[in-house]
Order: sequence, then structure tokens, then C-alpha cells
Amino acid sequence: MLVLGDSFSSGEGLFDLKGPCARSAHAYGPVAADSPELDGYLVQRGAIDVHACTGARSYRFDDPEEPDPEDLPAQLATVRAGRMPYGLIAITIGGNDLGFSPVIEECIMHRLSWKRPGCQVSEGELKERVDRLGRRLPGIYDQIGREALASGGHLAVLGYPQLFEDPDKWTGRRGFFGVCNGVFAADAERFRRVSDYLNDTIRKAVEKTTTPGVEFIDVARGFDKGHNLCGKDPWLNSLAAIPAYWFYDTDQNIWQYEPKGEIRFEVAMHPNRFGHAYEADLLVDAVTTRFDWSEFGTAPTATPSPPPGGGAGGPNEICREASHERVCVHTGILTGSDEGAGMGLGPYAQPRTMYVGSNLTLQDLQWQDWGKPTARARGRTASTDCEPNCGEGEADRQRVQVEVSQLVDTEDLRVYTCARARKAGQGWGSLGVKRVCLDVNGEPVGG
Repeated sequence: MLVLGDSFSSGEGLFDLKGPCARSAHAYGPVAADSPELDGYLVQRGAIDVHACTGARSYRFDDPEEPDPEDLPAQLATVRAGRMPYGLIAITIGGNDLGFSPVIEECIMHRLSWKRPGCQVSEGELKERVDRLGRRLPGIYDQIGREALASGGHLAVLGYPQLFEDPDKWTGRRGFFGVCNGVFAADAERFRRVSDYLNDTIRKAVEKTTTPGVEFIDVARGFDKGHNLCGKDPWLNSLAAIPAYWFYDTDQNIWQYEPKGEIRFEVAMHPNRFGHAYEADLLVDAVTTRFDWSEFGTAPTATPSPPPGGGAGGPNEICREASHERVCVHTGILTGSDEGAGMGLGPYAQPRTMYVGSNLTLQDLQWQDWGKPTARARGRTASTDCEPNCGEGEADRQRVQVEVSQLVDTEDLRVYTCARARKAGQGWGSLGVKRVCLDVNGEPVGG
């Protein structure tokens, strides 16, 4: 699973932010990836790459020159460098193109300066920005689909929550004074209309894409049930924002506390852990009930159906007599498990990445004879944590070969998938990993 986009996907607003991109392990993406309901849809539970970054914009997407490191073009360049397509990608993008955060900050600061109440950017100007974004979005989604999405996979495009509750529902002092979190009721209504317009534009952009599998997920409905700012149970951070936050210093391998010396506006107006948990539930539900995975591969069964034109007892069939019936298993389709032998892109797709043994990752796999009972691929090691298997000083990017085969127990016609790997030009087992075999449920069996 891959997560791209801006702060609403990186996890800005949560308590365990890491690094300049403000990524959190409690953002909707990692929470969804860790859900047991996605077992069988991911390589393994929790398998996720997050490139989303706070402040990310899309407007430089068509500019091949030096994009800012947090922007979407740079994120996609990182994905291209890995040369691995993903079966599931999630993204939020567009809010920073509109300059929502600076506009809201200006509204609040303008009020605190005792000037004339109200935001200075008109609703018409904000909608014009949305229109400009809307003209680019279909091409952006299509490019992500072409460069990062596996065949038959899905790009989940999440909308944005409403920031403010309907002012007619404000209670207490908020309702009396008409101010909430430094924003006047009239401006809150304006932001709600623009947010509706933005989400509708994103939805229409998804409908205009030419890439199969691009889907829109509406998150605003759930937030709009009393969970926006100024609601009874907000799922968004108010202006009581975090003035500093923790991040993990990878150079020193320790957690650091970075004081900001001022309110961190990036944290305010973003979903808290309840908001991200809700969005994770929406994503999981879409993956498991809404998205059509028929072109991506279905869960393997113990008796795979033969392709059209095949017949029982044909060259790719193993048959036996059972209870006075002739029972056959087709062996020409490689079955597998999303966890076990590394069928990370579905049981019938050619995986670019595989996991062999407990600590060896193989990447950039190029296959021969895929779809036959035995297929081989060439690739490289990608894990720096495979010693002693890799040998001292050569833990990364070794040339390797991998073999995946389908075995059929002729006694009970059970189907197994086995994998083994070796250093290029050396014998099987030279990586220190024995052959790994799994049944159709992904359970290890003797091999």
C-alpha cells in the first residue's frame, strides 16, 4: 500500500509526528494497513509506504525542474525510483494549492488585529482556485495510475472534511458571539461552501480519469455529524494546537522534542486520532466492499479453475478418482498468498517484490514463464537486514534469482506455492534461505 499527498494523509495534527513531513503512524493509511480486515489485500499486515508530506502541492506536477521536496512530483519521483507498482494507493491533494491554511490564518490574525471583521479573500477567488485545480486533477490521477498503480489495482482519492460545523448548530458562547476558533460565523459558512465545492470538484475529476480503478471516498459526511470544529465531538484540532512536537531523529536514533516558540498552525485544523480512525475505517470498507478486484486477481482456491478452452485431463491437469468421480486440478496458474511467498500484487499478477524467509526482501523482479507451474525471475536484494545471508559488506543490491513453483499433492489434490532464492550464478540456498512453501491459505508447510 502507498500513501501520497499532503498533510491530511501524512498525519499532521497527531501526536507522534516524525521529521519535516510530519508523518504519523496513527494516520489513516498506517491504521488501515494494520487492520486485520485488509489481510489478503496487502503483502503483509502493516505493509505500507508513506510519501505524503505536510505542505505538499500539486501545481508543480507538470514542471520537470526541481520540485520542492514535499510536493507531489517529488513524491512520485521517489516511487518511480523504486520501480514497484502498488495494488492500493491512497491520496489527498489540493488543499495547499488553494492556500486554505494561509487564508484561515489571515482571517484569525486580521480579527486579532482589531481590523474590520472577516476574511479578505473572497469566496469567488477561492472557487476560481478550485476550478484551476480541477482542470489539473484528472491528469494527475492518470499519471499516478500509469506510473505507480499495478494492473487491476485501485487509487483511493479521499476528499477533505468540513473544517467548521454549521454555524446554525453552534451552541453556548459560540452561538451567542458568532465566533469559533477565531473565525466568524459568516466566514465559517463561506469555508463550508468552498469545501463542498472542492470535494465536488475532486469527485468530478475522479470521474474524468481514463485510468481504471480510481475511486473517490467522501470523508466529509461523517465529520458533518457533529465532528467538525465547533461541533459537539470534534475530530479536528482546534487552535489549542501543539506548540511543539516529537519527531524521530534518524541520524541520532533518538526521539527529539522540537519547540516551535509559537502555535503550530499546521497542526490546527487537521484531523485528530478519532478523525484518522474514521477515515481508516472508510478506506478499509471501500477496499473490502466497494472496490472491484476481479481484474487484479481473486483469492486462490484449492482447485483453481482452468482457463477457457482447457479440459479435464489436459496437459496442465492432474486428476484422480475420488468417490467414483474424476477430480482434476489445473496446474497452469501460479497460486499464492499475499503474505507467504510474496505474491504481493495478487495471486495471478507478476510480483515485483517478494519476501523469502524471515528477513530477505527481493525487488525489481523480472519474470520468465509466469503463469506456468514453475517460473523464475531475476532481481536484487533490497534489505540491509539480511546478514548473514548476504555476506559481510554486501547486504544491499545483490543480483539474485528466485524461483516460484506450484506443487500439487496428488493424494488430496491440495495446491502449494513454493519459493526459493539464490545469488546469481550460485547454487540454490546460497542466500542462506531454504525453500519456503505455503498452502492456499498462506500457512507454511513442509517443503
